Amino acid sequence: MKNLVFIAIYLFSGNLLLAQDIFKGNVLDAVTDLHLPYVNIGFIDRGIGTVSDENGQFYLDIVDSKVTDADTLLISSVGYKSIKIPYPILKVNSNDFQTIKMEPELFKLDEIVLSAKRAKTKYAKNKSKIVGYSFISKNKQGEWEGDGALGGELVTKIRVTKNTRKLNTFYFHVLSNLSDSLLMRINIYKGNTYYPEVKITSQNILYMINIKQGKAEVDLSSYDLYVEDDFSIGLELLKVYGDEVGLILASDNIPGLSYRRYASQGIWKRYLSDAMTYFLSTTVIGDDNKVASESEAFLSRPQNGIINSEDSEGIAIINGIVFNNGKAIPNVDVINNTNGQKTLTDDNGRYRLPAQVGDEIEFNYAGMQVIRRSVLETTFAINASMEVKIEELENVTVTSKKTLEKTQKQLFADYNFDTGVIKSAFGMLYKDNAGYSMEIVDEKDLPKSATNILEAIQGKFPGVRISPKGNPLKTCSPQELSAVIYLRAAFGSIKYPQSAVFEVDGILYTDPPFFLDVANIKRIAKIPGNVGTVKYGSVAAGGLFIINTKTGNFSPRDKSAKLPLLGGSSNLENAISEEQVRLNWPEYLSELYASETIKEATDVNKKYWVIYQNRANYLIDIYHYFIDRWPQSDSTRELMQKVESKFLNDSAYLKALAYVLDKSGNYLKSNELYKKIMILEPNKGQSYRDLGNSYTVIGALEKAANIYARYKKLLNEDYFRADVEGIQQIMDTEFNTLLNIYSTTHSDSRKKIGQVLEPEKNRKRILFEWNDDSAALDLQFVSPDKNVTTWSTSIINSNSDDQSGKTETSREFFIYEDFTGKWQLNLKYRGNRSGLPAYLKVTVSTNYGSPEQQNQTEMYRLDVKNVYRKLMEISSSYNQNN
Repeated sequence: MKNLVFIAIYLFSGNLLLAQDIFKGNVLDAVTDLHLPYVNIGFIDRGIGTVSDENGQFYLDIVDSKVTDADTLLISSVGYKSIKIPYPILKVNSNDFQTIKMEPELFKLDEIVLSAKRAKTKYAKNKSKIVGYSFISKNKQGEWEGDGALGGELVTKIRVTKNTRKLNTFYFHVLSNLSDSLLMRINIYKGNTYYPEVKITSQNILYMINIKQGKAEVDLSSYDLYVEDDFSIGLELLKVYGDEVGLILASDNIPGLSYRRYASQGIWKRYLSDAMTYFLSTTVIGDDNKVASESEAFLSRPQNGIINSEDSEGIAIINGIVFNNGKAIPNVDVINNTNGQKTLTDDNGRYRLPAQVGDEIEFNYAGMQVIRRSVLETTFAINASMEVKIEELENVTVTSKKTLEKTQKQLFADYNFDTGVIKSAFGMLYKDNAGYSMEIVDEKDLPKSATNILEAIQGKFPGVRISPKGNPLKTCSPQELSAVIYLRAAFGSIKYPQSAVFEVDGILYTDPPFFLDVANIKRIAKIPGNVGTVKYGSVAAGGLFIINTKTGNFSPRDKSAKLPLLGGSSNLENAISEEQVRLNWPEYLSELYASETIKEATDVNKKYWVIYQNRANYLIDIYHYFIDRWPQSDSTRELMQKVESKFLNDSAYLKALAYVLDKSGNYLKSNELYKKIMILEPNKGQSYRDLGNSYTVIGALEKAANIYARYKKLLNEDYFRADVEGIQQIMDTEFNTLLNIYSTTHSDSRKKIGQVLEPEKNRKRILFEWNDDSAALDLQFVSPDKNVTTWSTSIINSNSDDQSGKTETSREFFIYEDFTGKWQLNLKYRGNRSGLPAYLKVTVSTNYGSPEQQNQTEMYRLDVKNVYRKLMEISSSYNQNN
């Protein structure tokens, strides 16, 4: 180690601090009051600084001996105006700065506008180039050490020929990592300044280092980063997971220019003869006949096993990742069908393969659909999303004796007589025509001595292991509270094990349903993980057990019995009315709606308040009733205050109250609730959609635009995964509508935000919103000519802590004037995790997105399960009322 000569960032240890002050607080967006993550906070050129965490909170130790009254605290973040606070003012008024509000830069949404210049990257003359430094030196390195100063950064200048080029992927090499993981920010600066001063990046590019050793790569392609000349790129420390910082990165022997600073806002130091092992794949726009720059020329030598740039004219190493439902797949065959070379994906689903322009790359894995991709001139990485290959025989079972047609109606009728039938949240499943291996055990074959569900399953299905949760290599007793089931053939790995999940009468549970009485089980089916993910999503990647109970069995016990009407248009006659729904209301609701005066209603509430005041559904119900029936009453206003003070940390509860307020037109008050939900669930895309839409409704258009723009930015930074059919589609629709509204009130708005799509006329938008992300719904649309279209929530979202933004509580549909007549909307509620009622808001917008738009909002209490109910009729003629 004594021969190491390069940069070492020794972060300040708390043990060295003497006299010190503590400066802590929160950083907020001044317009939206949202918390700002990863803001740089520090004294300019003093090496004393930090970075706000993901919730905007910061904590800074200030050593008096290192700071003078001439020093200034700088607070800066991409997209916001910097704030400077002289140290004397900070010392005297530190409490005044516990909440720091940063003003956004001028309102603009450049990141969603594609310019003509960027489109040129598709031209045939474009060429892929690797630039930077890729050799691993034996006697040089860069490192972060110590206990903490966040904002420490290592930067290297990348010299390139003067051409417009797009930055695609950034690579660096980890020699050692003692931390559990480290959150880093990738900063890119213009290269024509003495120090790294002017950032090219207009948004945060975050990367989590969790490998202990090896090459790391950061996909930059979605950020649309273009350079014309030399640039600098660096890694900045934002957060440490673990007890210590011990990150060592490789550097290059070739002379270069690097910079480092110890902490946020610290002074830069230059290293004139050293370069970090930083290199990038780029796309050069246009014909590049110029002499290669210094750092481009370095890449022509052997790459020490890191990466081969261009082995010969047009030949390169392509790489990528293969996954299914967001989960990496190891051991996938990746074949270059043109030159015959092939490889396998590693444990992380990654691969590397030589190829040239025009080659065909094939991805092949047992049980998955084969994928073939062509290598283009700008190709450097090819990622493949594989889908499970299932041979489906729709309503047909092929046996050795004869062909039998089995409809859903017949399967329902045969359930009690055919042990190969199982009921699922997605309909009746038949073992003989499933198209995959499905095993079913009937009640008569279950062990009579079993005391819980795990004992009932153990020994009845092959490949089942009862283990402690998180440890599939160890076995345990089915009686242990931490016991779960692992399937040998299920998706997952020893490193990231995933246990089986359970569906009980249509309700999905991620943990074993120990509450079940084994004697009440009618039938159990085992579904492989690769099949379960098709309909249930990644939550079922570890396998799925479908459990039918006897009490949930409504199939006829007599083969001659008349069958209920199931599926398709035959279901229309059985959609119950709202009057029939009310027959299932709890007693307090029936008494409330029977009240003829406010006094009678208040007396009913007093009677039941003592019993139910701590039940969320009771509070929502009376809140809805009194605001709907007696909105101007003093009793209602007093009751509202009581209800709104309850369950302040329950987002589902607050969302239901917001629905009531939206229905009553009290949008300013519901906006306050949507703000609270955003604070409770800042990592859900749904929170951004709800608050952005609320701002639009109350006319706070700039605040709404900032919310949508912030979501877009976080989406690009991989905080969320785009769900093009769910929340993403809704936000795109509402954002475009917002732009149309904004363009009518701001004469120069088109210059600021680019092309605005014209609103479509003569269309109705139907927006469904529900307050519980575990609620399972079937929606049915019956057209005027009696065609039926259905949609269902993909799964009962059992993991409400999922931070991917994938849990949905809204969905939009459009009806166009293709028919004259009325559409009928029906809904079947299949339950939720809690077993308590959920709440649905339906907003029908006529001429949506145009100045003539009109809205009608209704709210429904979802308590009656597994039967269609008629919600409303909607006219498709725009000369009629809804």
